[in-house]
Amino acid sequence: MRTNITNGLFSIAALAFLVLSAVPARAHHSFVAFNMNEEKTITGTVNKVEWTNPHIWIWIDVPNSKGSTDTYGFEGMSPNFLERRG
Repeated sequence: MRTNITNGLFSIAALAFLVLSAVPARAHHSFVAFNMNEEKTITGTVNKVEWTNPHIWIWIDVPNSKGSTDTYGFEGMSPNFLERRG
């Protein structure tokens, strides 16, 4: 009798774990760090392109007012997404 109760509790705990772990983690794709109402133009020289998962990165050297350059990093979509769109 005690084994059936233990097995039942284990089954409920395992089911609860599976249900709760299936909830998507939405924070990964948050846009909190970005001002979506402002547009900027950056002019410079492409330093490096990283075609890696989960997102590509484009690094651009931009001249600054001190006569040197600042490097800006731009994160893009996944390589798979971009490849499907040509």
